[in-house]
Amino acid sequence: MKKYQSYYFYGLLLLGMIVRLRAYFHNRSLWFDEALLANNIIDLSFVELTGVLPNNQAAPVGFLFLQKILVVGLGTSEYVLRLWPLLAGLLSLLLFYRLSQKLLSAEFALVALAFFVFCQPHIYYSTEVKQYSTDVLAAILVWGSTVQVLENKSQRYLWQHISLGVLLVWFSQPVVFVLAASFSALSLQAYQEKNSTLAKYLLCIGSCWAASFLIYFFGFLKPSIANNDLQDFHTAYFMPLNIFAKTSWEWYANAWFSLFRNPVGVFFKYLGGSVGLVGLFVAFRQRKIWLVLLLFPVGLAFAASALHQYSTIPRLLLFAMPGLVLFLVKSLAWFYQLCAQKMRFGKYFGALLIAVILLQGVLDTIHKLATPEAVEEIKPLLAYITKHKKAEDLFYLYPYTAPQFAYYKKRYGLENLRVFEGTSPFEDWQADLARLPAPTQRVWLLLSHYRKTPQGNDSTLYAQHFNQYGKQIVKLEEKGTVCYLYEFKLKR
Repeated sequence: MKKYQSYYFYGLLLLGMIVRLRAYFHNRSLWFDEALLANNIIDLSFVELTGVLPNNQAAPVGFLFLQKILVVGLGTSEYVLRLWPLLAGLLSLLLFYRLSQKLLSAEFALVALAFFVFCQPHIYYSTEVKQYSTDVLAAILVWGSTVQVLENKSQRYLWQHISLGVLLVWFSQPVVFVLAASFSALSLQAYQEKNSTLAKYLLCIGSCWAASFLIYFFGFLKPSIANNDLQDFHTAYFMPLNIFAKTSWEWYANAWFSLFRNPVGVFFKYLGGSVGLVGLFVAFRQRKIWLVLLLFPVGLAFAASALHQYSTIPRLLLFAMPGLVLFLVKSLAWFYQLCAQKMRFGKYFGALLIAVILLQGVLDTIHKLATPEAVEEIKPLLAYITKHKKAEDLFYLYPYTAPQFAYYKKRYGLENLRVFEGTSPFEDWQADLARLPAPTQRVWLLLSHYRKTPQGNDSTLYAQHFNQYGKQIVKLEEKGTVCYLYEFKLKR
C-alpha cells in the first residue's frame, strides 16, 4: 500500500478534477436561483452589492465582489460566473488532502480524499453560481491553519491565523462557526498545557476575529437575515428547542443522519450516521480536541438555526462537509483497527465497510462523467423559439422563469419579442388570459422552475387551461423546463 500511495493520491486528485471540470464544461443552463444571483452580480454596482440584494438573494460581500471583478474583466457568460466556484472546488481537493494527512494515517488520508472526491454535493456546487464551494474552501483553510498552530505555536503561524480569520468572514458566512471551533480547540490546548503565551494570543485572536465579524454582521449581513421571505422559506430547517417533544427528537435524529447523506454524500446515511455515533464516543474518550475542532462548527450552526439566525438546509451546511468527512474516516479507522485486532479476518470486514459506504458515491460519479447533472435546461428551448418565432408572436412567461429569461434573452435575440409575464402562480393566474393583448394568433408558453402540487405540475395545469382557448401545435420538454406553442385568438 505504502509503495503505491503517491499513485493513489494522484489518481484520486485527477479523478476529482476531471469530474468537476466535466460538469463545468458541460455548461448547463442557469437555473432559477443561479439566475437571480447572476443577474444581481451583472446588473448591480459594487456599492449596490453591499446592500440587501433584490429577489431574496444573500451572499457574502467578498464573494460578490470577486464575482463582479470577473464579470467586469471577462464577460457575463456562465463560464465566467462559475469560474471562481470551480477554482475554489479544485483548490479544496488539494488542501483537504494536506489537512487529512495531518489528522489521519497515510492510508486513511487517502480514504478521506476518496470521500471528498466522490462527494456529490461538492461536485455539484463546484460548478454553481453560488458561494457554497467558497464556504468549503474557507473552512478547510481555517482547519489547516488551526492544526498548524496546534503543532507549532510560533508567532508567524499565530499572526497568519489571525489574519486569515479576519479576511475570511467577508468571503464566507458560515466560516464564523469554524473560527469559533478553532478558538475553542486552541483554548482547550492552552488550558491542558497551561500555556500562558498561547492564552495571551487567544485574546488577540478573539478580539480581531470578533471585530471583523461584528463589522460585517451589523454593516452587511443583518438586513439579509431580517428578510421575512427568507425566514419563511427556511422555517422547516430551524432546529426546534422544545426538547421534551417527541417531534423535536425525531427532528434531531433525522438531522444527524441526514448530515451524512447531504452534505457528506454518503448514500447509506443510517450506516454512516451510526459509525459517526460510535466515533463520537471514541473521540470524547480519546481526543476531545479533534471533536471540538471538527464537529463543533456543526453544533454552532444548529444552535444558530434554533435562534432563526441560520438554516440547516443542506447546501448551507456544505461548509461542514470536510470536517464531517474527517470525523467519519477517523471513526472508520478506529473500527477497522478494532476489527483487525479482535477478528481473524477483521481487516477485510473493516475494508468492506469502507467500500460499502463509498460505493454509491463512486457509482454516481461514474454516471455524472457520462451524463453531467442538469437542473432546468432552458437553453435548448430558447434556441428553438429563436429559430421559429414570428414578429407578431406573443411570449407568455411563467413568473418563476423570468430570472432565466432576463439572463438569456439578449443571447438568443429575444429582447424584442412581445413578452407577457404571468402573475404569481399563487394568485388567480387564469385571469391572465383575459389580459393578453389582442389580437393574438400565436402564443408561446414557457415554464421553468414550475411548482409541483397535489393537483399536478404547473406545466400541465397551464397547458390544460390554454387548451380551452386554442390548439397546441408544439410541445418541447427538457429537464425542469417545458415550452408550448399555441395557435388561438382571444375574445374580448
